[in-house]
This record gives sequence, C-alpha cells and structure tokens, in this order.
Amino acid sequence: MNAYLEETVAKYLHPSDDYISLTEIARKFDAKNPSYLIQSWLRNRNTVKFLATWERNNNPDFNEAAKFVCSPALRDREDCEALWQALSDGLLTAVSSDHCGIDVAELKQAGRNDFTQIPNGSPGAGDRLHMVWTEGVCTGKLTRQKFVDVIATQPAKINGIYPRKGTLAVGSDADVVIFDPNYEGTVHLADNPNGVDYNLYEGRRQSGRVET
Repeated sequence: MNAYLEETVAKYLHPSDDYISLTEIARKFDAKNPSYLIQSWLRNRNTVKFLATWERNNNPDFNEAAKFVCSPALRDREDCEALWQALSDGLLTAVSSDHCGIDVAELKQAGRNDFTQIPNGSPGAGDRLHMVWTEGVCTGKLTRQKFVDVIATQPAKINGIYPRKGTLAVGSDADVVIFDPNYEGTVHLADNPNGVDYNLYEGRRQSGRVET
C-alpha cells in the first residue's frame, strides 16, 4: 500500500475536519474494483465489536479496562458509524464475531503491572446476531434483508458453502434460526454463557433474540 493511500485511509480511521468517505477513497484508488483496497485494509475490523462498541474505556479498575483490550483497538462512535455505512453500501460484505475467550480473573492479570502484557482479545460469538440486529436493524442502518445477507448469506458464500448453507431453498441444509424481533431486554452473561468470565456487552440494551 503506497504512503498516500495509507495517509488517506488514516483520515477515515481517525475522522477529522478533512474526513474522506470510504466510497471516495475506493473510487480514487481502484476505479475498476472500487471496494477491493478498502476491504483489504478494513477486513480485520469487520467484526461485531467494532460495529457495536464505541465507548472509550477509561475505567481505573484494571479488571474492567482489561476486558476491552483487543487488536485492533476499539474506536469511537464516528468510526462505528462509518463502518455501518460501508456495510450498508456493500464496501464491507459480512459481519463476523472474532471470539477470543480470555478470562479476566486469570489470563488478563498478566498485564496488571504492564498493560502491554494484557493478552489481546474479547468474546463475542454469542452476541453477533443480537448486536447487529439491535445496532443495525433497529436503528435503521440496515434493512432486515441486509441483516440476513451479512450474517448468513455472505459468510456462506465467502467460505464456499453456499447454497448448501446461507439460504432457504430446496436441497439446502435445514439450518433455520427462529428469531424473535420483538424481544426487548438487557445483555447479561448469565443468559448467554460464552465460556469466558465476562460479556463485552454486559448491561447493554438488546432488541431481538434467537429463540432456537
């Protein structure tokens, strides 16, 4: 990646008065395939925690702050909004979970006296559908059809298992999710155990819930 492209994309990653949109960057640098470069740069950011977590964690409590140590670092709301727009526009095509089960009580304590030694990673596999629905569909950023596309159809295509997976059709596997779009509640680890001793979204509002 050339230096000018890197500097230009950095303006997106750190919004400022001279903010440049994803679409403008993509068109400027690859008119034939306008999403390729930006997708390559942002591919490791297209996980649910980068879409639904924008708070800067300045909590002096080590056990709370350590929960949010991951790579790349979590960003501000402006960056989250730009990623939602890229997802809606098709510059980003799917949402993954990037689940990394590292307990706070034991493993993350390695960095208590030196934050650079905190093991990077956070959980999220069980929250992907709920957070994408809550922060995407319920806020008008994504349509219901786009929701299905980014959490089911496109992941199946990317992994080469479509149409056996990722669609409801004759001959496809009968992997059906029953989803209640009217559920309203709060995220709690006890309701959705993930093999780790915390939930990144603990206490957050949740709309919609997988029934089976």
